[in-house]
Amino acid sequence: MPPTRQDNDTWRNRTHPIEEDMQFQRGTWRAERIGWVVLWLIVLLALLGLFSEGPLSMASVESPAGDLRITYGRFERNGAPAELKLAVEPRRAGEVAIRISAPVMEAFTIESVTPKPRTERGIAGGVELLFPVAAGGPLTVHMTMRARSVGVVTGEIGIGENRPARLSQFIYP
Repeated sequence: MPPTRQDNDTWRNRTHPIEEDMQFQRGTWRAERIGWVVLWLIVLLALLGLFSEGPLSMASVESPAGDLRITYGRFERNGAPAELKLAVEPRRAGEVAIRISAPVMEAFTIESVTPKPRTERGIAGGVELLFPVAAGGPLTVHMTMRARSVGVVTGEIGIGENRPARLSQFIYP
């Protein structure tokens, strides 16, 4: 019959040559193993893009009408530049009005917009950018923004009076 944990002298407390509390030692070993697992999870999440670029960091949302697709980073850093790509499928030629809600404008400073909008104006609850569009042609707008707050930002971007797409980002300090 093999020795059990109670029969095995290795797991008993000792006082010679040094004092050992084996119950405390086993708890320390357990905490160490848990710490290693947590560290490996942090490394894995970092590789997947939780703290920078990767599969977890990029997101895309589409407006309910299907006329706007937004590609953005889920995780941004305060003071760092952020990229936002808007793919617009206009229903007709002329002008497209892209509306950006106040929470987005409060959390970010827009540094550049390509192509340049024809007009920019403040509206109730945000900003409206007006872009000229050709007949049947898609419009792709690239925005460079800089985060100026910390925490979760939930905002909306839409085309004219259509229901907007909702995006949510977390801004690290």
